[in-house]
Amino acid sequence: MMCLLKLNLNIPIVNMDIDIVLENNRKNFKIVKNNEVLVTGSKLKWYSHETDFFFSNKTYKIKKKSFWSSRYNIFESGYLKGEIRFLGKYFFSFLGKDKPNITYTMSIKKPRGWFRAETLYTLNDSNNNYVLSVNYKWKKWKEVYKADIGESIYENYELLAYTLFLIRLKHYRDSAATGV
Repeated sequence: MMCLLKLNLNIPIVNMDIDIVLENNRKNFKIVKNNEVLVTGSKLKWYSHETDFFFSNKTYKIKKKSFWSSRYNIFESGYLKGEIRFLGKYFFSFLGKDKPNITYTMSIKKPRGWFRAETLYTLNDSNNNYVLSVNYKWKKWKEVYKADIGESIYENYELLAYTLFLIRLKHYRDSAATGV
C-alpha cells in the first residue's frame, strides 16, 4: 500500500491564469492561456470516460483498460505512454512508461470549508514537489475551472489535461455515489 500523504497545500488561489473552458454540455474542453488555445479535447461518447485531446501536434487518448478495471491507459499518437491508477477516494497516480519512477498524485482540499462547492485540486510528483493546481467552483450555474502550473520544469499542459480528466472522473464517481 502506498503512503501518499504530507502534502503542502498552501498554494495561492488568486494567481491562476489558465482558463479551462467546458463546452457542448461538458463534452468538449479547451485549455486557454492569454486568449490562446493550448489544448483541445473531447469526450467521445456520453456513456464512456474515453477522452481524446490534442497538444503540440500530437494526439492523446485516455482509455479504460477493461470494463471492470479502475486503471486507464494513456496513448500518445497511438502508442502506449502511461497509465492512470485510481488509488482510493482522494488519491490518483500517473505512471509514465518513459519515466517509470515518477508518480504524480492528486490531492483535494476545500479551502473555504466542506459545505462550499469550491475545491482546490493539487498535483504533486513522487518527490512531493508542487506541479500544478486547479481551482473548481460553481458560478452562475456553471462550472468554472482556473489552473496554475508551478514555476518549475513542469511547464507541461499535458499533465493539466490528465488532471482535468481525473477531476471529471471524481465528479462522476461522486454523483453516482449520491444518486444525483
